[in-house]
Amino acid sequence: MARSETLEALNRRFKGACKILLKSEVGDIWEFDDYLDGMIEVNRHEKSHVSGKDVVLGIKEYAADARFVSYDEIDYGKKYAPVPLAGAAGIDSLVSALLGRFAYAGNLVIGKSSHVERSANISDSHFVYDSALYGDCKYMYKSTLGRLNEDLFGSHGCGESQFCIRCTQTYRDRRCFEAWMTQNCADVYYSFNLDFCSECMFCFNLRNRHHCIGNVQLEPEEYFKVKERLLAEMAQMLKRDKALPSLVEILARSSWSKPKIPDIPGTNQGGGKVEVEREFSKTTKLVLGTELRGIDSYREWLLEHTHTILRLKSAASGKDVLFLPFVVALPKLPDNRLLTMEEALWLGEHSAISQQEAKSISMANAHERIGGIGFFPIEFWEGKNAFVTDSYMSLHTSYCYLTSAMVEAKYCACGMWPRTSEHCFGFDSLLDCSFCVKCYNSQKLQRCFECDSCNSSSDCYFCHNVENCHDCLFCFNVKNLKYAVGNVEVGKEEYARVKRMVQDEIAAKVAKEKKLAWSIYGIGARK
Repeated sequence: MARSETLEALNRRFKGACKILLKSEVGDIWEFDDYLDGMIEVNRHEKSHVSGKDVVLGIKEYAADARFVSYDEIDYGKKYAPVPLAGAAGIDSLVSALLGRFAYAGNLVIGKSSHVERSANISDSHFVYDSALYGDCKYMYKSTLGRLNEDLFGSHGCGESQFCIRCTQTYRDRRCFEAWMTQNCADVYYSFNLDFCSECMFCFNLRNRHHCIGNVQLEPEEYFKVKERLLAEMAQMLKRDKALPSLVEILARSSWSKPKIPDIPGTNQGGGKVEVEREFSKTTKLVLGTELRGIDSYREWLLEHTHTILRLKSAASGKDVLFLPFVVALPKLPDNRLLTMEEALWLGEHSAISQQEAKSISMANAHERIGGIGFFPIEFWEGKNAFVTDSYMSLHTSYCYLTSAMVEAKYCACGMWPRTSEHCFGFDSLLDCSFCVKCYNSQKLQRCFECDSCNSSSDCYFCHNVENCHDCLFCFNVKNLKYAVGNVEVGKEEYARVKRMVQDEIAAKVAKEKKLAWSIYGIGARK
């Protein structure tokens, strides 16, 4: 069967990665599709209303009966007929009049990209297949969510990493296999929560360690003997079964007892909610024209269409542990093996298998050896973080509440991944955005409401896939518009009148009901 140039190139890279990681080729990449799907959020597929072709969506929230279009089918120069706005009585009538213009774009591939197939929300990347939500990458196969990577296969949430197979939440890692939540590491296999480590296998919760198996350090010569034998076992199993057990599956077979860990105070002290509340009110006044007070009253509405945090318990102390399944990995981590980060780091320093156990470990007996050390911290804090409350995974962030995967963010609440963003409330995956409410999967937005997959735009409401648009309402798949309603520029005065009507209706309903029936994901529904 003839394969595309993209697949053939990725197959060569996969075989090269296997030689590097496993010292052996194990087969063609497409033989491992089910196995490589196991760590990622699989894409959604729909049909284009224009051509019937397959439309790949990295975002699952769109209404089931909406219309979809492939990004390469969009005519950005299309002229739309004016919509009679004088008789519009409110949002319902506007949506009804404009429904024929609403189609959600899939197969979104932008920037300087090439050889991208069956993928969505990809920017400035090359040789990508069946992947989503990546930018500035090359050689990606069945991988989701991240930036600045090369040679990833079946991996999720990776940043600045290379030659990774079945990894999740890596940062600046090289040559890793089944590495979970590892940073600044190289040559790591079947390990969780390592930082600045190299040449480690079946290790947990270590910092600055090398030549370790089961948390015990071996002499380099002895380590490499064990590693060579383990890699031969792994390669043989992959050739035969086209899969290997995951780290979670291995530990599921192991015995468990409550780890004995001293009471260790957490490093994140919370606080700052008063300041977040104040900025929420300011932002809603700016965006909706009405100041909303008491963010918890709107919490359920703000968290709609976002990846939300679970509150679980530490296996050691019973303390609350916050967890976002989408960020860490798709396979479910066992609840009875969760710890706080402080507890996990203490356990990593004070528990290990014996040297004899490390020297005789195999894929068949690994579950027996690592049961006492295999515990998972699911919190992550790095850099300077201050006044971050009920939130998970924070890097250089301040004044956030009910937020996850925060990177250099401030004054954000109820959402995931505000990267270099501020004053964002009710959101998912916003980069370089400010003063936004209920916006998703966008970058460089200012003062926007209910926008999705938008770029370099401001003062937009209910917009999807717009770029360089300003003061726009209900616009889909357009560029370079100003004072527009339904993809048609209507002039400053008429736009201001319609905007005021929409803002007033939103503010009245949200203030009364603490929610809103309309969303950017729902207005395209045909029923």
